[in-house]
Amino acid sequence: MPKEGQFVAGLVYQESESYHIWAKRTEYSVKWKAGGENYGIDINQGYVTLQYGLTEKFALDLNAGGTTSGGGTSPTRPENKGASDLRLV
Repeated sequence: MPKEGQFVAGLVYQESESYHIWAKRTEYSVKWKAGGENYGIDINQGYVTLQYGLTEKFALDLNAGGTTSGGGTSPTRPENKGASDLRLV
């Protein structure tokens, strides 16, 4: 809890990648090659937070972030290579 009149800011960034997924006890590869490189499912996400202390017991919060994901193939639709997506919240 920030003190009265105090601003507190934060930043979070995460990334991950995967080359295999599991479904119903079966392992599937989501890896594909292009230009001599191996690709899988890549996810990047981050958000910023801002808090402001109004009183000793109350504060205002503002949070904003986004997530991107891309790459990989689908075991049921292998033609879907390199798809990407962006979500902002």
